[in-house]
This record gives sequence, C-alpha cells and structure tokens, in this order.
Amino acid sequence: MMKIKVLEEKGKRLKMIVSEADNRFMNTLRRFSYGEVPTMAIDVVRFQENSSGMYDEIIAHRLGLIPLTYDDKIYSYGSKKKVTFVLEKEGPCIVRSGDMRSTDDSVKPIYDNIPIVTLIEGQKLKFEADAIVGKGKEHAKWQASIFGYKNMPSIRINKKKCTNCDRCIEVCPKGVLVKKNGSIGVENSVNCDLCNRCVEVCPDGAITVDYDKNSFYVDVESVCGFSARDIIKKALEEMNLHVNDISGKISKALK
Repeated sequence: MMKIKVLEEKGKRLKMIVSEADNRFMNTLRRFSYGEVPTMAIDVVRFQENSSGMYDEIIAHRLGLIPLTYDDKIYSYGSKKKVTFVLEKEGPCIVRSGDMRSTDDSVKPIYDNIPIVTLIEGQKLKFEADAIVGKGKEHAKWQASIFGYKNMPSIRINKKKCTNCDRCIEVCPKGVLVKKNGSIGVENSVNCDLCNRCVEVCPDGAITVDYDKNSFYVDVESVCGFSARDIIKKALEEMNLHVNDISGKISKALK
C-alpha cells in the first residue's frame, strides 16, 4: 500500500515522501497536477485605451498569468461561465493586480501587488478582461502547479570497511554525511544528488550510493488559487475519472 509522509507544508508549497510507488505513477501524477487540474485565468482582454509603453498583447499576456482564486463548485471546467475584471488607471503610477475590480468578489488575484505596467504622467490604461476555467494542457496560464520529484537516495555505510577518515564528509557538497558518535553517519539523505564523490574517495565498498526505485521525494508548489495539498487531491480525482472513462470505453468495445 502506498505511503505518504509530509515533510513540510508552508504557504503554497508541499514537500513529501511517497513510498511503495513507481515512476509510471509519479510521472502521471506530475502531468495531471500541472495539466489536468482546472484553474481560472484571464482569457480575453478588451482594451478601451492603452497609451502605456507596452503593446496590448504584452499586457494581455501578463494578465493571463495572474493567479486567481475561485469557487470550483460555481465555475466548472467546460461551462465557459466567466467573470469580468475592469480597470481604469492614469499615470504616474504602477498598475498592479489589486487595481482590477471583479464582477464576483470570490474571484480575485491571489496577490494584490503583482505589477502589470508602469504608467508615466499622462498615460492611461483602461480594459475589461474575462476570466474562465481551463486546464494547463491547453495553455500555461491555466497551469495549476510546479511539480518536481526524484527517487529517494539510498546511502549505505559499511562500518567494517569505513576507516572514519572523514574524507567523505569533506567532499560531500550537500552535507549529507556527518560524524555521529565517533563514526560516519547519514543526515537528511533527501539532499543527496547521487554525485558519488564520497564513493570515489573512500575504500572500495565502504560507502554505497544508489536510489530507491519505489520511494520518491516530491516538491509541489501551487501557482493558482488552490493549495498544493488540494492540487494533489484534485489531480488524483482527475486520474480516477480518466481511468473510469477508459475502462468504460474498453468494456463497451468488448461487448
């Protein structure tokens, strides 16, 4: 049975260890976490006035990348139900995400201080922008997360062959090998990048560095309105829906 150990959960970021899994599952979870979890983003921008130093297309691109909060029970994927943001500003000022006003108070930028454009005296910016729900596989503006994973390192120390010369500690760039109670020990093995420098300077067989094929270190950062934990849950839900859909199609075809 798969096991999950949360190492750190802070803000929009979640770090954990997933055991008794394999690369196929982890890569599928990664792809679903950034490409299949529905999020809301600005899709269409209508400019009434733009005398800033930036083209309409550049400002529209920046608006699309502003992460938004939304209620996924009201705004569902595929419904095309939209929320409109309006903005009207005149320089000198820095136009920020918090300057936009939404037609739905529950839909708003996660951060109010994201800079959009700088206006000098006399320059104006006025637009309406429609936000809808989409998926990261369609466009990066709907990407839900940044998801990274790697196999957990496996470091073994042969106490009989280890001479406690401390050379392995000196060459370890990540500080994974330390002196514990007079002997060489391992600390925070997740930081090991399998460089094998310790293996090279130690007697043959004293230290063995490998990776665990069924254990993974996962680092997920949300770039949308959901927490990293919610993104993992929603990704698993989407995976389940896809599996059921494929299973149903295969069953129907075999009848």
